[in-house]
Amino acid sequence: MNKDKSKREKVILTIKSLELLEPTEEGMELNEGYDYEVNGSMPQLADGIAKMAIEMDKQEDMGHLAGGAFITLILQFYNKLRDGE
Repeated sequence: MNKDKSKREKVILTIKSLELLEPTEEGMELNEGYDYEVNGSMPQLADGIAKMAIEMDKQEDMGHLAGGAFITLILQFYNKLRDGE
């Protein structure tokens, strides 16, 4: 086999931060939210986020356990939002 390597790229998750300003009697209120586009399977997303967390661990400015802290923070936000706190 004399084939060259090939690389295919596909965006599997896009998260856009949204800021919505609403006028109130006291002035303006800022509501933040997110817009998501998922174009992959759950195993792909989980694998990609886990690998990103491992890469975060390697970034000296973030700390050697940054990836684990990131995953833990996601779980804490999920539990808080799910429970309506």
